Amino acid sequence: MKSARKWLITLAILFLASGVYWYFDNHLSKDQIAKTVSAALQQKLETSDLAEYQMKVLKVEVLHETGNKYAGIATVDLRGKQHQVPLSIIADGKSVAWQAEQGAFLFAAQESIQQTIQQAMQRASADMERAAADASAAVARAEVALDMPSDVLVLTEKYGDLNRQCRSGHGDEPSTQAACADRDATYSEIRAKGWCWGHRSDISADRTWVPCAPGDA
Repeated sequence: MKSARKWLITLAILFLASGVYWYFDNHLSKDQIAKTVSAALQQKLETSDLAEYQMKVLKVEVLHETGNKYAGIATVDLRGKQHQVPLSIIADGKSVAWQAEQGAFLFAAQESIQQTIQQAMQRASADMERAAADASAAVARAEVALDMPSDVLVLTEKYGDLNRQCRSGHGDEPSTQAACADRDATYSEIRAKGWCWGHRSDISADRTWVPCAPGDA
């Protein structure tokens, strides 16, 4: 009798052990589910309509809810800022299905729109500053032109064009270097005719073309 009972206990243990082995052999762990979902989500971000935002999945965390249902949180990077995306996951044996909540990636479009608006505002502000500077320079040129000889006026306009090319170009480009050299040579011509870009004591904002005084450069 004892032998039969011992045999039954041994059989039960073997059966239980085989059941545990079957479960782990046929069910993914939470880490495996997380890796599977992370790879699938990254592929979606790279191949769907979301590809233009160039988002990257940093990690996926998985929590078991009930049965074969899991809750996931994906951490997604967008231009250096991290966002949390809730996920619903079903793991059936070795198959995994997942989905993000509707509107989960709306933040990408919102940030893109905001960035576009900011860039437009910055461009508009820069355009306004340039327009104001051009208007101020035009007024200054008009005032100076009343007394400036025509040949000097031509040289100052040439100098202005060359100065813009010199300052806006890249220093290692031959065209930029040539513009800077021509600008300096043109200024020497203007200086030789008795005109200077402001007096020595003038601050940058007040400078305009004036007849040179002793000490002006």
